[in-house]
Amino acid sequence: ADAFGFNTTDDPEITQSTSTDNGATATTTDNTQSTSTDQNTTDSNQQADARRQDQLRINDLQQLRVALQSYTNETGSYPANLNELASSQSDILSGLPTDPQTNNPYAYAVNQAQTVYHLGATLNTLSSQQAPDDADYNSTTGSFRSGFDGSGAVCHANSQSSGSTCYDLRGTVSASAN
Repeated sequence: ADAFGFNTTDDPEITQSTSTDNGATATTTDNTQSTSTDQNTTDSNQQADARRQDQLRINDLQQLRVALQSYTNETGSYPANLNELASSQSDILSGLPTDPQTNNPYAYAVNQAQTVYHLGATLNTLSSQQAPDDADYNSTTGSFRSGFDGSGAVCHANSQSSGSTCYDLRGTVSASAN
């Protein structure tokens, strides 16, 4: 407020009030609106980061799917684990992608005959329906090694479960392989 008690601020988010106590004038500023706006911006940025991370996870699984198909075209079966895929003699995959938030490997299971694979990533913001070709496959039964339930909230124990969903892909060796 100026010397005459008028509010001189032009910012609609900031309000000033003047109070008189024993002849003294005190001016206080309330900028709670801008604090709330800052928090909304932070939340919005965090949500955008989480969506970007989910998109990276989807892209990583799609890349792994192509690499697994190339591997099986060369060998006639799927690798026992993803490290075997990354260390294969051919240049199928230059490096093994990992979760962008945790750096943990993606969930991978293969049946004992190595003719069916199950690959998964836990998404934090996107639903599995927003991801292409979600299988919702359950590899916890049968002859799978370290299987997981693709219709659940998380794909493996290293995943966070709050508000998440499992995005999974399944592949089978085709009769024309090798």
